[in-house]
Order: sequence, then C-alpha cells, then structure tokens
Amino acid sequence: MLYLSIEMTNKIKVFVGFLALIALFSVYSFFNSFDSSSPITKTANILNNSLSFEVDSDADHDGLTNREESYWNTDFQNPDTDGDGFKDGEEVASRHDPLIPGPNDLLDNGNLTNKLSKLTLSGLYEGSLRPDSPNYDKSLNDMALAVMDDATNSLSSKIDPTKFQVVGSSKENQEIYLKEISVLFEDFLQNYGDEIKNLQKYLELIGSDGFENKNLIIFFQTKENNFQRIFNTGYSLNIPRNWIQEHAYFLYIVKVLQVVSQSIAQGSDDPVKASVALNTLGDIFENLPKLLGFFTDKIKSENLDSPFFKSLMQ
Repeated sequence: MLYLSIEMTNKIKVFVGFLALIALFSVYSFFNSFDSSSPITKTANILNNSLSFEVDSDADHDGLTNREESYWNTDFQNPDTDGDGFKDGEEVASRHDPLIPGPNDLLDNGNLTNKLSKLTLSGLYEGSLRPDSPNYDKSLNDMALAVMDDATNSLSSKIDPTKFQVVGSSKENQEIYLKEISVLFEDFLQNYGDEIKNLQKYLELIGSDGFENKNLIIFFQTKENNFQRIFNTGYSLNIPRNWIQEHAYFLYIVKVLQVVSQSIAQGSDDPVKASVALNTLGDIFENLPKLLGFFTDKIKSENLDSPFFKSLMQ
C-alpha cells in the first residue's frame, strides 16, 4: 500500500515568498555594473538633467519612443545604438537585439530575471519607480504582476490529446490501461513526494548558498529527467477513449513538474523564474486531490477495480 504523507508547513511557504521578494529586488544590483561611458548611464544622465525629456516622443526617429529606449537600454539620441546598419526600432520589431551587432543577435525573452532588470531600469529612468513618484506603489505592483504572469505561463504546459494512441473503451482495454498507468502514477508520486519532503532542506541551502549549490542542482536535474521519462512513457500508452481527459490532466501535471524541476536546477541563471517554480511546487501539492479524484471517480463510474488507486484513498 502506497501512502503520500507530506506536510507543507507555513514556514516553507513564507520562506518561498520571502525568497521571491529577494529575487525581485536583487536586480537593483544590476546598476553596479554600469560605467560612465555606457549607453544606459548616458541616458540616465540626460534624463536627470533635462526638464524637456518626453518619454513618449522619438528623439532619434528610430522607431522607439524614449520610454522604449530606456527599456531596451539603447541611446535615445542614436538611431543605431549597436552600429550594425539597422535602426533600433527595426531590430526590436524583427526580434533582434539593438545592443548587439548582427547577425547573431536574436533576442532571448525567456530569462525573467533579465526582463525584470530591464523593466526596473525603464521604470526608474522614466520616473514611475522612483520612491517619490505618486504612482510608485502601482507601478511596482504592475511590474511584479507582469513578471509573475510571464513566469506562470513559462511553467505551464499544453497537452495535445490528438497525439494520444487512442483505443476502444472496452472493459479489457480499461483494465490494461489502469495497470499501466498505476505504475506511472506511483513513479510520479514517489518523485514528487521526494521533492516535497526535501524542499525545506533545499530552501535552507538556497538561503545560504543561492541556487548555485551543487547538491540542489543534481537533485532537481535528476527529478527533471525522471518526470520527462514518465511523461514520454505516458504518451506511448494506449488510452481508452473514455479516459482521454483524465490522462491529459495527469500528463499536464507531470510536464509542469518537469519544467518546474528544470527551472529550479537552472536557478542560478534565472532566480526569479526559479523562485516562482518553488511556489508552483507547493501549489501542485494542494491540488493533488483533484488529480486523484479524476481517476477514482472514473474507476467508480466504470465499475472497475484498481487496488493501487483504492489504496491511495484509504
């Protein structure tokens, strides 16, 4: 009989929230890397010394407003900041980096920590994130929500049931499916339970060493590989037609955990995304009864017998 007995304490949740807050505001250290000759510093100096600067105008006629110039860290008085022959606005519109000469300058929008840094810079330069701004609280909240939304979307997954190997809904096919999915479900619970049981230990390591801790990286890389294996095996099963919805939801949860584990393992590259991933890890635990309910309700409605799922509900 398999039991999943795990306690998500308030201490863990508060710590995760605090960790996300640290990641949010740590980007201000980004400023320390600028010298007086950088385009960003030049732009900041001009903004601070000019009363006529208009954030929605396009001073250099490159297709980016002055507000957008501050977001992209480009020189609002130079239409081609990187000097590669293409205007800054043209490069942004075609998903090229206006700060890096082509051809190898395609934008990578996946790093949420870098995005947060740019948004913070933009808000400080145009004024909305300055402490004395009347819109400071709202601007800070809007920025945090925007990054959180992006993080949530990046951790989600889409399952295409049209790619399932669908078979008829005979009792024989359903019983075969239940035996096979029981093995995968147990594997899934063991790996996820292992993550939750060790979460507080790794949170403490993150608190002292950051996301660079080797043991943390190895642990979550292993889990990432395990969830990917479970996901691939799940897609290869023969799915009775009347079990498509339940199976799709199971694979969705497994895929989310694979992405979450990957994000935590790569947390040194993107601590903001990794912090949101840690919160997602706890959220899945709270929604686990819904996943189990889908399967047990279907087993009852189809008058089937599954010792494994029966043991989970005892």
